[in-house]
Amino acid sequence: LDVDSNKIYTVQSVSIIGKQECYYSVHILQLRDGAPDEDIFDRLTQYMDYIKSTQNIVSSSGYKKGNNLLKGKLSSSLAENWTDHSGQQFAVMGWAKGRTMAVLYVYSQDGIPAQAGAPNFLNSFQFPNSF
Repeated sequence: LDVDSNKIYTVQSVSIIGKQECYYSVHILQLRDGAPDEDIFDRLTQYMDYIKSTQNIVSSSGYKKGNNLLKGKLSSSLAENWTDHSGQQFAVMGWAKGRTMAVLYVYSQDGIPAQAGAPNFLNSFQFPNSF
């Protein structure tokens, strides 16, 4: 739980592709209290900006908004590319529906190789059936 009693779930894994380490991360935030009048993109932007601050990001491409049909459910998304202080490149996708937000990202020191399957991973999030 965070300081506002929101549930937070995180997981990270690493895959070796060639001689390159690629990291895959998922952060899920389930808000205890939703703010119905607050824009879902604003909430997702705030959450992604928070994660960005924890990764020492020094440059970003700017958010690209989307309203997507994700696994049969309408959801909102933000996509962005980041670079941290050491030159690691991040491909990032944030998803939001109701009070649940998820941020998925892939990063690697020497660029993200095509074999990493970053687009497939970033688009793989599924909201629970209750949504």
